[in-house]
Amino acid sequence: MVRIGLFFASVALTTAALGMYFGIGFHSRAASAQDVTPLNSAGFALVSDSVRRQLYVSLPGANEVDVLSMSTLQITNRVLLGGQRPEGMSLSLDGSKLYVALNQGGSVGVIDLSSLTTSFIDVSVQLGDSRVWDVVEGRPNRLYVSANPGSSGFSWLASIATDQSNQVTRIQSGGIIRGAPVFLPSPDHQFLYVGESAFSPESLHKFDIRTDTPSLVLDAPFGSVSGTRAMDVSPDGLRLYTLSGQVLRTDSLTQVGGIVFGVPRVNADGSFLYVGNGTTVHAFNRASLVEVGGFTSPCSIDRLTLGANSNELFALGTDGVCRVSLVPAPPTATATITSTSTPTRTATSTPTSTPTPGPVNGGGGRASTIHGLFGTLSFPNAARSGGHVRFDRPVRSTKYTVLLTAENRGCTPVITTKAPDGFSFSCAGVGGAVDWAVLDPTGNDQSAGGIGATP
Repeated sequence: MVRIGLFFASVALTTAALGMYFGIGFHSRAASAQDVTPLNSAGFALVSDSVRRQLYVSLPGANEVDVLSMSTLQITNRVLLGGQRPEGMSLSLDGSKLYVALNQGGSVGVIDLSSLTTSFIDVSVQLGDSRVWDVVEGRPNRLYVSANPGSSGFSWLASIATDQSNQVTRIQSGGIIRGAPVFLPSPDHQFLYVGESAFSPESLHKFDIRTDTPSLVLDAPFGSVSGTRAMDVSPDGLRLYTLSGQVLRTDSLTQVGGIVFGVPRVNADGSFLYVGNGTTVHAFNRASLVEVGGFTSPCSIDRLTLGANSNELFALGTDGVCRVSLVPAPPTATATITSTSTPTRTATSTPTSTPTPGPVNGGGGRASTIHGLFGTLSFPNAARSGGHVRFDRPVRSTKYTVLLTAENRGCTPVITTKAPDGFSFSCAGVGGAVDWAVLDPTGNDQSAGGIGATP
């Protein structure tokens, strides 16, 4: 949020906003040879280890797990698993082990990441089927395992108590779950989401895992969810994102929003949602679901994971593992925001060489397809207040739309003038803060929540 009280402020716009409004390119740097690493066979799961700066890829057809360096993207080791077809994987909560679902082994492989030695935990009896599909440490010392017999058998979920000699227990609550079940634990390690994508319609279950007797507490309404093969959850645990572009409330598993189809991945602080589709990564402001930029991937995207640095992602596709750079081109324009009162000081923001994509300071932008400029203007408790937003690069015409909102902020904003180089507004009331967004004239606004207009 840009806080301005009786002074000027110059704010650097993100290249995402400038690119969408002014037509300036917003792309990742060109891929070089080391940005893609081919694999011996098709990969299934991709896991990131930011501490060791390593990636792990399961290759069912090659019966191995490959270890890659994040820095060079070269394969540094291969863990051979002789005929057991590694499928789903996850990192232990303490980062010391990699858990691997062994689809033809009826067991969970436990790879010690210091020595790369593997031990095995047989789970076939408790699962009811040997075709192990996914595994995750949902809370400390508790693993959860699924199998995937599909329509050719029956299976249940199981838990493993790693602090009790790897005791394996069938989870009775929820009954038979057998349609390619994948796991997504909540950030607080209290709940476990289980998606079944192998049957139509798909299913999504929510389990309470706070005790050693996990219980099914919620199912998504029948036929309401899709894309459960790849999911992610927000750091606050309130929203769940699916491959089909659905945005769900986690307390009801009902849809509250929608984005483009693709593999979802929320960044570490929860401010951005990345969605990989084909060879493009779309960047969304996670709170507003406004698309704020796009990046080119040098490989196709079937899996997507965060890197050790905030300026990169890693993808797994049919052509191998690749690095997706999130470093846009240097910004080339700024917008100057001023209060209408006499300025008493000046503040300037200088862009860095690797700016973060998204709305400027997280302000504004309630519509789902806003193309342009965003911000928040605040001013002191004056009876008559307002502001100017000036574009350093004039737009082609005044046929743009400005969205203003000041919910519970003490004033009612009104546009007073609009020109190719910017706009002015007044705010009747006592003080306040205004969120503003500029829409370009290329199509109809598709805002959610009633704040919007038709350009």
